[in-house]
This record gives sequence, C-alpha cells and structure tokens, in this order.
Amino acid sequence: MLLHPTPLNVPERQTARGRLRLRYDDITQDGRFVVNALPPLMSEVVWGRFLSMEENLGLLKQGIVPILTRLLVTTSEGPFSPNNDLEGTGGYQYAHSVDASGAVDRLYVNMWAEGRAPHAMTYAPPVAKDAPRAPAGSVYAEHVLTRLFSDAGNRKVTELSSPDLPRVPETRIEASPPEALLSFPAGAIAIGAEWSAEAFSFGLFQTDSNRHVNSLVYPRLFEQAALTHFARIGRTAPCLASWADFRFRKPCFAGDKSVVTVQAFELEGALGVTARLTTEGNSRGANCTAQMIFA
Repeated sequence: MLLHPTPLNVPERQTARGRLRLRYDDITQDGRFVVNALPPLMSEVVWGRFLSMEENLGLLKQGIVPILTRLLVTTSEGPFSPNNDLEGTGGYQYAHSVDASGAVDRLYVNMWAEGRAPHAMTYAPPVAKDAPRAPAGSVYAEHVLTRLFSDAGNRKVTELSSPDLPRVPETRIEASPPEALLSFPAGAIAIGAEWSAEAFSFGLFQTDSNRHVNSLVYPRLFEQAALTHFARIGRTAPCLASWADFRFRKPCFAGDKSVVTVQAFELEGALGVTARLTTEGNSRGANCTAQMIFA
C-alpha cells in the first residue's frame, strides 16, 4: 500500500500557515506541480515556525541539528499556475524510534505540510482573488536529530537536555531502513531488468551549508534516471512523478562519484520505479533509495 502524507496531531503552537511564491519551473506544461516544488513549502511554512520557538533554538545552540532521513511527497492534478502563490498549512512534532531491544535508538523532528492553490492556466486571464483553492500536494518529512559537526562517535542523540522539551518525546515512529523501498508495492509487476545509469560526480553547486549534497538534488536525479529507463524499455509516453518516497542513509559530498540503479514496475496501470543511489567505495549499501509512481 502506498502511504500518503497526513496531518500531524500536534498542539496549535506547533502548527503554521503561510504562502510560498512559486517559481516558473515548479509547474509543468500541463499545469501540474513537480515533486521538488512541495518541500520548499514545508521549508517556508513549517521550518519558519520551528525556528521561531525558543526551545527549538536551544537545541541548535547545543549543536543538535535535524537532518532529513525521509521525504514523502504527493502531487495533485491541476491545472495550476505559477502566477498564484501556494497557500500552506502544516506542523511539526518530536518523536523517537527504538531498537530491537526496545531501547530508544533515535530522536526525530517530523514535519508535514499541505499546499492549496486555485485552478488556473499560466497564459489565461488571472483568477479572482477569492477563487476557491484546490489541493495541490502534500509533503511529510522525518529528520533525525544529530550533533552534526561532532566526531563520528558523538553524533547520535537519544535524549534531550532542555527544560522546555521532554527528555524523550512521547510519539514513537517505526523507522524502516532505506532498503525497504527496494521491494515492490503489493500488486506491482516488474517490467524489464534492473538498469544502472552511467556514473557521475557531484559538484559544489549541488551542496548546501550542511556541507553535503542538498536533499532536493536526489529527486531530480531519480526521476531523470527513471525516465531514461522507461525510454530504454519502450515506454516513451510523457509522464510525471506524482507520488514519491525517499529515504536517506548517508550523505553524498562534492567530488563523490555515484551511480543510480533503477527497476521499473507497473501498478494498477501506472508506471513506477524502485531506485537506489550509491557512491563509489560505500560498502554499507545505498546512500539514498526511492520509490516513485508516475502519471
């Protein structure tokens, strides 16, 4: 079963509303949002709220940073226009996971956001200011708390030391490994053989202030590899990722040489892929994995 982002059950103070000014390339020629257009809504609306709360800033002052480990995105049918802002609602929560013994294993900050916009066309007359807004898409993200710039043995965070936050957050999540996305969804049928893209190197233009490749670089790489693979197996009709789940295990860095490996499947008439990105010399498995459905 494909999971979809759902609103988090959190107190009002942990929710937020806001707007995102769209970029021209957020919308395709048929008026649909691309997958990469939705995470910035969460950044604009929810992260802004998160960073406005003193207790959260206290963690950052301790060197504890939320690092993205999972990103789940869905988009809706349009048409939409980049001439209109995306209106967002969302929220955040702290959570924990446990290991096989039941002990606290990781602490997380989970975030969710939903975007709404009026149906419109880019070159049609502008819509009225009070035009009804339709669901444009939603996004859910899990961020593991880590001491980002500490030595490798001191980065893991299993409890908080803040007077305004619980030592261990009450909410518990089941953190599945990145490899979970390499199995087909129930009912899916494999198409063709697995295929690996030509190796490529990451550059500084793909990095951010966390000193590694930015998380939104991977969705574009995976979608391009999927489309290339579809063409190889004779499925050439234009299509767009409308549901995507990404899991991040190990960051990539400028200069890393990487390969994306793709396996196509069909599910209820729609094309999909499982995919993994692996860097040379990484013996611990994929740096990032993905599962995507196209429409």
